[in-house]
Amino acid sequence: MPRSESNSTPSREGRPGAATADGLDPARFRDSIPHGIDSWYPVLRGGPAPVLFADTSELRAVQRLARGWAELPEGGRVILQGGLRQRGRVDLDELAAALERGGSAERFVVFLGPGGVATLLPTADRAAFRGGAALLGRGGRTRPGLLEGLGLLTPFGLTGRNDRKELTIWTKGGSRDGRDDLTVLPVEGSVAVIASAPDRNQKIIVRAQDRRGAARAILKIGFNQRSDDAIERETRAIEAVSKLCPGRAPELIAASERAGRSWMAQEFLEGPNGGLRITNLHANMLEELAGAGRRDLPLREIDAFQAAVRRLEGLDPGFDPDWHDAYRTLASALTDATDDAKLPVHAAHGDFVPWNLAVHEGRLRAFDWEHSELRAPALHDLVHFHVQTGALASEIPGEQVFDELRSLFAGPGGRVVRALGIDGEDVLRLVSLHVLQMGVTSEVVERLRPAPLIESVRLRRVRLALCVRLAGLLAERRLPEWCLVSGRAAA
Repeated sequence: MPRSESNSTPSREGRPGAATADGLDPARFRDSIPHGIDSWYPVLRGGPAPVLFADTSELRAVQRLARGWAELPEGGRVILQGGLRQRGRVDLDELAAALERGGSAERFVVFLGPGGVATLLPTADRAAFRGGAALLGRGGRTRPGLLEGLGLLTPFGLTGRNDRKELTIWTKGGSRDGRDDLTVLPVEGSVAVIASAPDRNQKIIVRAQDRRGAARAILKIGFNQRSDDAIERETRAIEAVSKLCPGRAPELIAASERAGRSWMAQEFLEGPNGGLRITNLHANMLEELAGAGRRDLPLREIDAFQAAVRRLEGLDPGFDPDWHDAYRTLASALTDATDDAKLPVHAAHGDFVPWNLAVHEGRLRAFDWEHSELRAPALHDLVHFHVQTGALASEIPGEQVFDELRSLFAGPGGRVVRALGIDGEDVLRLVSLHVLQMGVTSEVVERLRPAPLIESVRLRRVRLALCVRLAGLLAERRLPEWCLVSGRAAA
């Protein structure tokens, strides 16, 4: 692992206090900085975090920013959102001239997505913008007409086109020469950034591009202690998987700490995502994972089951009594139906879905390993893929997701079952354990959100429908048709 990169930037908790009403004392600025820029920008570019933010639509924003800029020391940073060329705004012209004379700028167009996710695309030139636009669509697809609709990408004046805003990070001093950039960034390149939903798990994903706009690395940067921990966890996971299943995870380029935040850089994976159905390419990878660290354990010793039961007991039943009763019934039925039988656990990706996969030269690879486990219940990745694509990509109801388990196990997914050498009863138990684990874990997370996301609502409904059906089957000791696809007869 490379040595830690650092600079003199204080942590988020250590920055100066609140700004004065007239914004004249930069030593006490503490503006609310959007999209976590005060966390990730010093990691990428070195130097201090921005301390001032202004939107040109706000009253007195321009005057406040101009005064703050005048008092900032060399290297100080501010953020301006909006256009600088608006008819009838002489103060904007004056500010533009002052900023251009006294500093350097890095500009982005901001695209807001569901749940507050923001994508920042660089506007240095067309190559940078077109490269970054790959972040806007799953599998690298850009929405039709997007690039043309944004015009010539002039340095100023993007505001208002297609309801997008331009965001400029200004650094006081000479032109930016890149000498303080993170060493893994391409020379004279650009960055495109995804700032995930602004909550306790927020993380930053950076596409590091060369001067032609081609991706050279994907970086992840912590926003808070929780996402710092997630990045460190994913770093360890990639190192472990690279030994267990070589070539299935991206190569880890570097990982360290800078400006008080954890960061990692990994290989950019090329290729399409492989589609919304399990194919032989998917089955090949899942079989490899199934053979990595395989153990057979009693249900009570499986970490996923223990955690699900503990979390379920910690949730308030009064929040949604029907939901709580359904999952409590599933946990009880699973316990009774398993008895002393042992179930296989092994390495798993943890979030095995099309948007985390890439096919290149006839081989499937996966990124985003932060949820991986070395002792995950068998079939976790397979069933997760099926439920997620059904609920989110196809938007079908839970009953249909349940019925389509037949196609899942009758197709290449059945290869994974046969490779494990388990019978139909084990298939039912493992599918039930997956729904219990994911349903309860997601409920804990979602109850902490200020408002539910539509995607989370869909998943909750689908899992609840599966929960009810599976609990009934377990209680009746009855196997559905999709459980009868393994190479062994049911007990």
